Amino acid sequence: MKSIFPILVMLLLFLSACDPSSEFRKTVDNKSNYNLLIYEYHNPGSKTLVKSGEKKVIASGSYMGTNNVKSCVAVGDSVICEVEGKDGLKVSKDFNNDNDWSTSSSGNNSKGYRSECNMVISNNDIMPE
Repeated sequence: MKSIFPILVMLLLFLSACDPSSEFRKTVDNKSNYNLLIYEYHNPGSKTLVKSGEKKVIASGSYMGTNNVKSCVAVGDSVICEVEGKDGLKVSKDFNNDNDWSTSSSGNNSKGYRSECNMVISNNDIMPE
């Protein structure tokens, strides 16, 4: 028993020293009258449909550490957004620009963070090409 005790103590110290994991989500809130298609740059086969009036997660995951997400562009892949079935229309917001995303975060250093990057698209963001 004496030989197991030091190992258990070391194991407990090791586990308590690990940072908790943090989670992130990247969402699109489509408040426009149009359906939107989201494509990832480095994954040509990827396509996410965000219907009119729908809010959808387009990227999510977890990472080790206690830092909350400071850049929405750095989370997930770069994306292109198109208006479905409307060749003459485009989305004016840039999905690859942090200024067009809103962020929220909750949590703390001991339990990790939950961060969300949200892009809201309204009819005012849909314009002729």
